[in-house]
Amino acid sequence: MLDRLRGYFSAIVAVVCAVLSTSIWGESAAAQVGAVVASCVLGLLIDIGLSWLTRNVRPFREALDRREFFVGSWLQYNVRDVFGASSQQVSGFAIFVVSYDARTDTHSLAGRAYRGQDGGLEARWNSEPGFLFSPDYRKLTYVFQGTVADSQSGADPSRRGIVEVRFNNNHVSGEGTVHHVATKTMRLFDLHKITDSWLASGGHRIFAADLDSAALRDKFAAENAESLTRGSAGTEGPADPTGRGQRRSIRG
Repeated sequence: MLDRLRGYFSAIVAVVCAVLSTSIWGESAAAQVGAVVASCVLGLLIDIGLSWLTRNVRPFREALDRREFFVGSWLQYNVRDVFGASSQQVSGFAIFVVSYDARTDTHSLAGRAYRGQDGGLEARWNSEPGFLFSPDYRKLTYVFQGTVADSQSGADPSRRGIVEVRFNNNHVSGEGTVHHVATKTMRLFDLHKITDSWLASGGHRIFAADLDSAALRDKFAAENAESLTRGSAGTEGPADPTGRGQRRSIRG
């Protein structure tokens, strides 16, 4: 979208500069050179301005950068480990947060996996630099490194691998595959973006922005382990113990 908009502006600027130079200096060679120079300078200024706005002003980024839908918190649920032709359901879920860095125009991801029984921390991971989006932005691939929280005695707690995520048309849900390098295992999961409206529909008394904090993410996971394991957008979350149905931030 951003590249297309730059192309439109460049074409408009070129035409405007050509018309102005002709009206001022006529059709001489000097006028033509002036039109080209002015078009290049204005095109460069427009390009710099659009790039700055896209990086630093979120509404512009949401409108022009197709990667912006990925920024925020996501729930991994319905987790299955695959062994050859068979698979086994995993009683657990994960929450990861994607952040955008305007200085480098890059994204980073930090995730935590939790036990389904009590929401206890099971593993944590971070993405390595370089997200690879497909041309239609329906598929994302990234490399991760992480650690297992409660590894067996003597076992290496470190993990590294590749994650492939495939988004649905609405870009708020999808499915994914984790390829663990060291253990040579594959894990499948379903995916849903965590938004304020999604949380409200499930009865969760928290705001999506709260999950930027790892400590609050852990607290939320522990309090809502059972409902998050079920996970789908249409599944109701835990009942509101206040009986009022009013959400509040778990920050206070």
